[in-house]
Amino acid sequence: MSTTIEIAEFETVAGATEDVVLTAAQQAGLFLARQPGFLGRPLARRPEGDWVDIVEWASPEAAQAAAQTFPAAPEAAAFMGVIASVSRMSHAGTRLSG
Repeated sequence: MSTTIEIAEFETVAGATEDVVLTAAQQAGLFLARQPGFLGRPLARRPEGDWVDIVEWASPEAAQAAAQTFPAAPEAAAFMGVIASVSRMSHAGTRLSG
């Protein structure tokens, strides 16, 4: 089964500590977990300080549907507030997993 991986690379606002980002991301994750087709979400930080948010969806349609409602979701507000800029946003279909 092919799934869809959503990759967002972003930088945070000045003064946003790792703990603040992680707490906000966990809150946003509550919204994501309730969305149809949500499969999982690791969040990584590069040594340079920017972040990579990776969300796995059952289909491109599930990813798109969640993307439409995520910015306005109350659970996403704090997470959206710590993001200064998104340097790259992309989607890819999986070919091998596990």
